[in-house]
Amino acid sequence: MKRFAVLIVLLVAVTLTGLFGVETTTPASTQTQYPNLVLNGFARVRYTWDFGPNKVDGFSIPNARFGIRGDISKYFSYTFSIEGANADPENKKMVYDVYIETTIIKDFKIRLGQFKYAFGLEQSTPEADIDFINKADVVSNLIKPTRDIGLQVSRDFNFSSVRSNLTLALVNGSGSNVQDENNRKTLVGRFLLTPLKGLTLGASYYDGTTGIADKKNRVGAELKLEISKLFLKAEFITGKDITVKKDGYYFTLGYTILPSTVLLVRYDNYDLYRELVDMDISRWTIGLNYYFGKNVLWRTNYERRMEKPAVKNDVFSTQFQVKF
Repeated sequence: MKRFAVLIVLLVAVTLTGLFGVETTTPASTQTQYPNLVLNGFARVRYTWDFGPNKVDGFSIPNARFGIRGDISKYFSYTFSIEGANADPENKKMVYDVYIETTIIKDFKIRLGQFKYAFGLEQSTPEADIDFINKADVVSNLIKPTRDIGLQVSRDFNFSSVRSNLTLALVNGSGSNVQDENNRKTLVGRFLLTPLKGLTLGASYYDGTTGIADKKNRVGAELKLEISKLFLKAEFITGKDITVKKDGYYFTLGYTILPSTVLLVRYDNYDLYRELVDMDISRWTIGLNYYFGKNVLWRTNYERRMEKPAVKNDVFSTQFQVKF
């Protein structure tokens, strides 16, 4: 009931704040042809050496995504994408994104449909633009499924040189391409603050129910710092599935050696059962990204995993990606 009250208050606030600022006509001199569309997508080819026992090395196509984005009118647009490789086990079908977006209310962006909800830094980064071949363990395990069906509202707030953004979503909580499992809805929120040039701080919140009545919540904090050719990214996420508490974090340090070459180092840790000892998994990842222009990227990663008891399971991967 509280989530429906939040949604009603949000929609009323959005309407009262911006409705009267909407222009209903477009001058003839600035008219654009509608509808229009733009094709986009990306594909990856990967070779992996897995040092674990009984593992098979070889080539794979982890992603082959194709999408269409277009404007229906000055204030309405649509996005649709499919995943040919369907590498995401949480996504039950090829369809990834299907949503309508509108800016009909001044200063607000409203999204309705199936989309990648905003929670944390790595989840909110376009998948073709993440730094490493594999996401941090805490992100892969605590932020899934990555997409859901519902309504999302976002707005930028600027105070002098301080910039901020608030995004709120009300979704089913059951994931993509499936019907809701219960009558409860899931609330997702992300707040970003840029107090200084090159520094962004963020906080995220997720609260919902899966299955019939299984509580699921997540809280996250993030940081991104860019100084000349050096950047730092960090994220901490804690969560609870029914009674099981989990958490984890990562730190990524990157340096642009050349305009086309970026050296990366990441340490990430994931504790899949916080109440028990020695249930956490740590990993060092060293990466080198080489850009053949802005649309072709060669990533190379070496992952050194550490857990108790020790297991021989290091991974070396190299991957080509093209996007358009």
